[in-house]
Amino acid sequence: MTAYFIGIDVGTGSVRAALVTDTGEIIKIGVKEIKTWNNQTDFYEQSTDDIWNAIITCIKSITEGVDPEKVIGIGFDATCSLACFDKSGAPLSVSPTGNNDQNVILWLDHRAVKEADEINNLKHPVLKYVGGKISPEMETPKLLWLKRNLKADCWDKAGYFFDLPDFLTWKATDADSRSSCSLVCKWTYEISETDCREGWNKSYFEQIGLDDLAANNWKKIGSLVLPPGTPVGNGLSQSAAAQFGLKAGTAVGASMIDAHAGGLGLIGCIADGIDPAFHTRLGTSKTIQNELLDSILHVCQDIIKKDIQAAKYIAIQDDETTGGTTQTQMVLIIRYVKDGRIYERFSSFLRPMDHTEDGLSAAILELFFFSKLMPNCDILFDQLQSRQLDALKDKVHFTLCLIYILI
Repeated sequence: MTAYFIGIDVGTGSVRAALVTDTGEIIKIGVKEIKTWNNQTDFYEQSTDDIWNAIITCIKSITEGVDPEKVIGIGFDATCSLACFDKSGAPLSVSPTGNNDQNVILWLDHRAVKEADEINNLKHPVLKYVGGKISPEMETPKLLWLKRNLKADCWDKAGYFFDLPDFLTWKATDADSRSSCSLVCKWTYEISETDCREGWNKSYFEQIGLDDLAANNWKKIGSLVLPPGTPVGNGLSQSAAAQFGLKAGTAVGASMIDAHAGGLGLIGCIADGIDPAFHTRLGTSKTIQNELLDSILHVCQDIIKKDIQAAKYIAIQDDETTGGTTQTQMVLIIRYVKDGRIYERFSSFLRPMDHTEDGLSAAILELFFFSKLMPNCDILFDQLQSRQLDALKDKVHFTLCLIYILI
């Protein structure tokens, strides 16, 4: 009997679902766009109800005609966005508008730049676990912003804060747990064999003014933390099973960040023109870089060029990974707005070791002109400094380096 798994990927602009056999064959894919509010500069918000309804639509579309008994597991990944709920578990607004549909601060939201700067200036030791510097796209600066700016309407009413991937497993199972993937990467949760620590660092939260989150054993931000893929609760709840048309109790794995899940999936990737044994040579990073480039870039470039012709705003943006070195590889991601929605496409790899700072800036400029990109906003460029960057001003929305170490 063929067994099936369902994979759910919640990206910035859409939900994607795939029905996959137990041998890894993708049978069917469903896609549904999701809404983003951008009511003011640097504020980007979404709705968990909108996202969940899109997931229902996608799952129903890929499982039509499939025996629910044959679906044996579901996995979720999503962007590192902050979802907020009141004490009853209902969506709670994170927006100055007060609209409870807007209960997600999207990962790329930069309202908490001031808070992030203040936290970084305190130099708490926990920051070493997030590259030495916290980003306004991470969750504690956003939580601090909510406490300062929406205290009565949001902070005091809040019962749960979730990273978006963890909201999905909570909604699917009714089990209040979190994945170590999101908490370690974006929330400053510590799991350190070197320091023999696991848990929330109370002194950090006291120092930044969020010590009230420690109440009731950290209930608002999570105390049960599971490794990615660990079975959550008793599996799919009765209500979620009814919504999906699946069997209650179907296994649900602890979630992952979308980029991390993509990296994990790529390890086992098989595509035309790639040596099937390349994943066994993890020490030869140059080989891996070249093969990834060949297998991904040529496919994506045509998609990028077609899509950006109709786009009003275009950007190059990253995940604000810190601590890149000359032994790493820069991944340029084009992010743009089209028909009121945010899209992202892989653009290209650059090797910082092959360029001086001015040379790398020139390479980025060449990318703009080669692709005929016409963005027209300010720059955020933290990883490099050079005179040539001045030429980018008023042309791009963001120009940041996404650094991956391939070993």
